Amino acid sequence: MLPHGEAGAGISRRGHGVDSMRGAARAMSSEFRWSSGSAYEHYVGRWSRLVASEFIAWLDVAAGATWIDVGCGTGELTRSILRLAAPSKVVSLDPSAGYLDHARASITDPRVEFRYGTDQDVRSVGMSADAVVSGLVLNFVPDPIDALRAAAEATAWGGVIAAYVWDYANGMAMMRHFWDAAAEEDPAAHSKDEGRRFPICAPGALKSAFETAGLAAVAARPIDVTDRFSDFDEYWTPFLSGEASAPGYLASLPPDRQSRVREMIRTRLPIAADGSITLTCRAWAVRGRRLPADDPLESSVMRFLDRELLGTPEEQAADLLEDRRRIKQMEDELLGITAENQRGHMPFNAPQPSSGGFNPNDHYWDGHTWWSLDRRWWWDGHDWKAVGTVDASVGTAGGAIGMGCASMAVAALFFIGFGGCLSSAEIPAVAVVGGIIGTVVAVATAVWVFVRRGHPALYLFSAAGLLVSVSVTAFGLRGTCS
Repeated sequence: MLPHGEAGAGISRRGHGVDSMRGAARAMSSEFRWSSGSAYEHYVGRWSRLVASEFIAWLDVAAGATWIDVGCGTGELTRSILRLAAPSKVVSLDPSAGYLDHARASITDPRVEFRYGTDQDVRSVGMSADAVVSGLVLNFVPDPIDALRAAAEATAWGGVIAAYVWDYANGMAMMRHFWDAAAEEDPAAHSKDEGRRFPICAPGALKSAFETAGLAAVAARPIDVTDRFSDFDEYWTPFLSGEASAPGYLASLPPDRQSRVREMIRTRLPIAADGSITLTCRAWAVRGRRLPADDPLESSVMRFLDRELLGTPEEQAADLLEDRRRIKQMEDELLGITAENQRGHMPFNAPQPSSGGFNPNDHYWDGHTWWSLDRRWWWDGHDWKAVGTVDASVGTAGGAIGMGCASMAVAALFFIGFGGCLSSAEIPAVAVVGGIIGTVVAVATAVWVFVRRGHPALYLFSAAGLLVSVSVTAFGLRGTCS
């Protein structure tokens, strides 16, 4: 990897833009200077350490874990790992000798080992880490997807692979003000603008890169941080170092054009009455996990990658759907949602119901039944059923209506039919027996409707039976007591 700096070359599935973005990353790796740790620290270090702290908290890796920081740069992410994650060991790699010297001088914790190395050298670190991370780096590697695969190889099964990059296009205000002014002064600056060059610096592109590399349970989120410059000079001076992209571009301009860019930026910044400048900068963070070795998704992902540039659009869509189904299956298993604790096996390959607008992947488990997200469909162990659908083989509606009517009939039978044949002393006792039987049948009706997922209106029959049965029981008890 390149030094701990900024982010991005874009990634997309099936090769759409992959080659061009990999080429952009290779070009960027040598276009500007990455050697002075002190200069880079003054340029973006203040922002990096704020993002790194929130990033580590978000990963929530257990204390005592082993970490690898790929492209550690001046060491801000490594420092946050030591301070917040209580690791047992951290191996930090970077290909810049100047940045490593700066990191070693400022971090002397014995748990850290700084090594010279690129993103591919992570494979030879010699340990299986619980977490492999990189901060503000991913766009500068020659092949981001291959870098993620290398990181996965160095990660323990179930371990975390994560990264964060700047939101150059919109949220990295410190650099956004610079490039907007630079492009107005020099239209050629558009080609240097990180917001244009780095499409990977967006949540969708980052998630796609992680998924294409075969990682599971991928999630992305923004990290917004705010800092204050005491005056304009504190903001502007780091751009004069020539270190990294924006300062490197500025150094290529003659002094008069540098001055025009500076004054244009001054007019754009939100300068307070006391001369201070407060800016908010956004980074995009993404994380995923390495799958168990025997998981079926492992081979599925590799087949998918082998076919990355092949196949018709229809075949591509079918492959993508299958991969997503397998990813969902693995996520459910990681959450403990398995066939052993389901009511029926999860129907990943079940056909969709005849009604439109249903996706079998859009479901959730409520503890005993699988439901569609809108709760219009439920899985009975063999097929998807619409809520309120009559099961022809069992006759849910008929059974509910029949049992509801039966409860009323039983009560009426004892109260009216036998009433004329019994003495006045016997009627209350018979009424109690009939009312109890009717109550049991009415409750059974309600349970039947619930188990068969019958239409809610069917509960009315059990309610009517219950009302009659309870009334008869109360009548009988009153007569018996009197």
